[in-house]
Formats: sequence, C-alpha cells, structure tokens
Amino acid sequence: MKRCRGFSLVEMVTVAGITVVVISLVGSLHLTITRAIETELARSEMVAGAREVLRYVKSDVRRADSIVVRPGELALTAGGERIRYTNAGGGVSRGSTAGARLLGGEGIRVAFSSLGGSGVEITLDGERTVRSRVITVHREIAVARRAP
Repeated sequence: MKRCRGFSLVEMVTVAGITVVVISLVGSLHLTITRAIETELARSEMVAGAREVLRYVKSDVRRADSIVVRPGELALTAGGERIRYTNAGGGVSRGSTAGARLLGGEGIRVAFSSLGGSGVEITLDGERTVRSRVITVHREIAVARRAP
C-alpha cells in the first residue's frame, strides 16, 4: 500500500491559526502607526498655525505707531495702515486696509493684554480632536514696540 503524501488536518489548522495571529498583529501595528501619524500631523499643523499668527502679530506690533487692546481684539496702526486682530470661526482674523486674512487654521484662538502701551502680551491656545485624542497647543509671548 502506497502512502499518500500531503498535510494532515492538524497541520493545516495549526498553520491557519498561526497565519491569523500574524495577520492580526500586523493589522494592529498598522493601525497604531496610522493613528500616531495622524496625531503628529495634526499637532504639526497646529504648531505651524500658531507660529504663523505669532509671526504676523510680532511684525505688526514691532512696527506699530499705536496699539489698542480691547477684549478679544488687538487694533494697531503701523505706517498709516490700520490692522485689527480678532478670533474668527476657524482661526485668527487679521483685517487691514489691504484686506482680510484668516491665520492659524482650525482651533487656534488668541488673547491679547497690554503691556502699558509699550507692547502686547499674546496668548495662543489651540485644541483639536483627532480620533478621540485631544491635541493642545499653548504659547505665550510678550512683544515690545520698537523705540521711535
């Protein structure tokens, strides 16, 4: 009698079980890496948005002739141009005689406080939720006007 060559049922079930375990581990690793990448991209976008707002405000405050801080608003005059910063729906609005522009991107909010006419303290806060993870950004900076 000739013996048939092949795999037994026990061997097939063992290989199938090992395959399922390996595939689930690879899938779990892929999901974890994807979530981490999405979170870091969102954090990077928020930090870039905060930097953009700070860059504009610092530049305008340093060259300002006059500064007025009101609740939720910074109004200044620089070289004959009137500029106003406020919180807008999706970020920070910079309105001037040259036009309006939305800065900072989604979730960025700004608050201003006066430094006695010599400058402004800027507080930036941002919050965004990505896949049930809350990402926050917080920056505080004081900017002084340049001496005339």
